[in-house]
Amino acid sequence: MADEAGYMDDPAGDERADGRARRLRRARRIGGGAAILLALGVGGLWLAREPIADNFIAGELARRGVQGSYQITRIGPRTQRLENLVIGDPRRPDLTVRLVEVDIGWGFTGARIARVQASGVRLNARFHDGVLDLGQVGRLMEGGKGEAQLPDWRVQIDDARADIASDYGLLVAAMDGSGPMRSGFIGTLGLSGPSFVAGDCTLDRLMAPMDLTTERGQVVIDGPVQSRALACKGADMRLVMPRLKVNLRGDLALKAISGAVTFNADGAQQERRNLGPLTGLLTFKGSREDLRGSVALSTLQASGDGVAMGMAKLGGNFALRPGGRERGPGRPRAALSARARSPARRARASGAPWQPPP
Repeated sequence: MADEAGYMDDPAGDERADGRARRLRRARRIGGGAAILLALGVGGLWLAREPIADNFIAGELARRGVQGSYQITRIGPRTQRLENLVIGDPRRPDLTVRLVEVDIGWGFTGARIARVQASGVRLNARFHDGVLDLGQVGRLMEGGKGEAQLPDWRVQIDDARADIASDYGLLVAAMDGSGPMRSGFIGTLGLSGPSFVAGDCTLDRLMAPMDLTTERGQVVIDGPVQSRALACKGADMRLVMPRLKVNLRGDLALKAISGAVTFNADGAQQERRNLGPLTGLLTFKGSREDLRGSVALSTLQASGDGVAMGMAKLGGNFALRPGGRERGPGRPRAALSARARSPARRARASGAPWQPPP
């Protein structure tokens, strides 16, 4: 009887089992429906990713009052690509970019820009009264906070050029390069211009093919700068084949600046005075608030007004403090001390009479 009782049905147990089965089926239906809705939502967002990105970019341009056109050619979870980007008046745009590609990196703090590639960049800018005007591109750069610094991105720049119309003439800058922007970027920077005019002085044909690198948050520029001639009509002065070798280093905030510039020229003429080959050295170190350095200039021979000399030297130290209190904000203050050394002065210092060389 006991065995038979063990096989008898338990109505309460059956009801509990049926309830659990119904709840499980309901949960499966709800979970399945939620999964379908989630899949449809994600799929819809994926299909709508280009219109969403387009609306965001167009809205940001409109918010800043910037004319712009572009083509979105790729929107992915990592890589975003725009082509034929135009910023500014289409008849004379401030900026055009053939291709710009941005890679997004992900970390504990969220999404960040990891890599930027730009090809076929053309920038038109103006330099007037000491102010660089980037046109509508400048509106996209407004609103930044904190000190200027190099971004922590890897970048690749191909075929970039800027035409800068200044009060002195047209300056053309060309740049290529790749690497980590903050430290390790390796590229080239070329500066050129047909002529530059300041007052009655004219610099003829500027050429400056230089190396551009970054190191520990600083930009390093190194290379030659040369010109055919520098002539000033009012002073009747002409400098023949002036050449510079520059090595400049500084951060974007200009809190740490240093550099050295060597100078060479084949000669100089001023009315009836002539100087032979010229050499010079300028060194400086400091910041935009306090910049100090030294300068030295020498020539192997000099003549004028019927008098000929051998080697002549001029040297001195300088200090620039644009933020001097006694001059008021924004007004530069400079101090310069110099010593001239010529054969005549050396003779006077020794007490011996000086005679020009035959």
